[in-house]
Amino acid sequence: TATVAANGELNSRQLPEIDDMKEQGVQWSGKMEIEPHPMYEGRRTPLKQLMKKLGVTEYDHPSEFCTQERPPTKVEIPLSQHVGSPAVATVRVAEKVQKGQCIGDIPDGQLGARVHASIDGIVRSVGESIVIQRG
Repeated sequence: TATVAANGELNSRQLPEIDDMKEQGVQWSGKMEIEPHPMYEGRRTPLKQLMKKLGVTEYDHPSEFCTQERPPTKVEIPLSQHVGSPAVATVRVAEKVQKGQCIGDIPDGQLGARVHASIDGIVRSVGESIVIQRG
């Protein structure tokens, strides 16, 4: 069995095994409710103080939420999208393209990815990437 020293600590050399305690039907008789440390609330850093320490208070000001969309007028889409072979352009300069249209195809017998236009517009240049300008 475990013994308790005068200071309230258990003598670990004489602690019974957990399985033995279960067999004997020993149950916890201590306090069942968990209470946070009395200084818990005081240990948290106030948000305003943290912002001041980080030097971001100058950016904390109310602003109006803007729902207006700002579509790009020009995009540059690389033909090489990953470690595989770069796509082969299927469009030419001055050709009109629509959003979602395939502008680069996978080379025959190669591992690659098709490339599609992200906006409606006119192809302005074709090289390692394709430039499309809205228009």
